[in-house]
Amino acid sequence: MLNALRSQLSTPELDPWATVVMLRALPLEESGPIIAKLLGDKGKAALGVHTREVTSLLPGQFVRRMKVSNPIPGGGKEGLTRVLGLPPEERPTANVLLSTEEGLFDLRQYGREKGRSDDCVVAMQCSLLSPDDRSVTLALGSDDGCLVQVNGETIVEDYAEQGVDPLDHLIQVNLKKGANPVLFLVENGGGGFGASLRILDNEVVVEATSGGSEPGNSLRVQILSDLAALLSAAQLYRIDEQVWPSSPEALLDRYITSKNLVRDPWGKNYIIASDSNGIEIICLGADGEEGGIGINADIVYRP
Repeated sequence: MLNALRSQLSTPELDPWATVVMLRALPLEESGPIIAKLLGDKGKAALGVHTREVTSLLPGQFVRRMKVSNPIPGGGKEGLTRVLGLPPEERPTANVLLSTEEGLFDLRQYGREKGRSDDCVVAMQCSLLSPDDRSVTLALGSDDGCLVQVNGETIVEDYAEQGVDPLDHLIQVNLKKGANPVLFLVENGGGGFGASLRILDNEVVVEATSGGSEPGNSLRVQILSDLAALLSAAQLYRIDEQVWPSSPEALLDRYITSKNLVRDPWGKNYIIASDSNGIEIICLGADGEEGGIGINADIVYRP
């Protein structure tokens, strides 16, 4: 039966609804890459109004940690192009590490904390680590407009006033082996302000980054961001070594550069637990013991 489904999926005249039904019947490890390729080749037109029905099957991960600049005055197309033309030292992102639990960066709240969330641009940066030269699909959205570069090449220019749709742009990007820097400029005229970036590839991960010198998030969100970064590093380790790392310390130097990333806010090491079913990254809370409530509660992060 599965072979018959695979054969029918290659039929050019297959309508989007039938395509989605067949994709949902395939094993996840098989359907995910097919969906990513369809969306990368044809965008949301590949599955039409049924695209939302397969988002849970997509491979890869959201980018949940990005270094960000302070809000820079001036929105719209003019603001984006002006900020793009600034030298990096005039739009520094090293001081603040912004994190998100669900995949949507809340730049409005961040801007309010910094004193400006309207008529401005925020520069966001991260680096995607690829095990080899490959083409991947990136899914991204912004509120309002955005300008996105990967390895210095502009892949998205969007100057519309809009809300965040995580699948608004589906772009195929050529990555080189190793680090691939991403620059994501987001502008806001007024109202909502945010961004989302997702990698539709299970083997490309976000480079682990330690916190900046200024606060960017609540304690819980920061812990979850640390755990997500450790998971990304652990996935790279597994690709190289064919086993999961036994502890966060095993990731130091080669996969993460900051010793701060292996410790929770109370100075205790995060825990890596793995078995044949997968991996968990764990924070034991303020008391350092299993269980507990409130600030002492465990936080467990899984792929």
